[in-house]
Amino acid sequence: MILITGATGNNEQELIRRLSAMGQKIRAFVRNPAEAAKFKGLNLELAMGGFERPETLKAALHGVEKALLLTPVAERFVKWQKTFIEAAQRAGVKPLVKFSAMGASAGTESELLRLHV
Repeated sequence: MILITGATGNNEQELIRRLSAMGQKIRAFVRNPAEAAKFKGLNLELAMGGFERPETLKAALHGVEKALLLTPVAERFVKWQKTFIEAAQRAGVKPLVKFSAMGASAGTESELLRLHV
């Protein structure tokens, strides 16, 4: 089972469609059930929750082998990512892929891109 966070985003929707077409078992982590309607007809599970509700992570990660982590850009996104990574480690998820940003570097002038490092 692959958990995909930020599942209703453009990149994630395309990834879900492609993985679904390959027969992969997918769980989409979503905040808004209405947004999940985009996945009608695809073979996937929904995990309702959000990064601002860390108590929802354990259930979302249950039985997951692999995960893609993408959080909304917000002041708290580094904290959200750390919390998710710790929960994924406890759940035994390997590998965990963090969706970053092109140009992320410790030496960049952009604070947002430095935070992605």
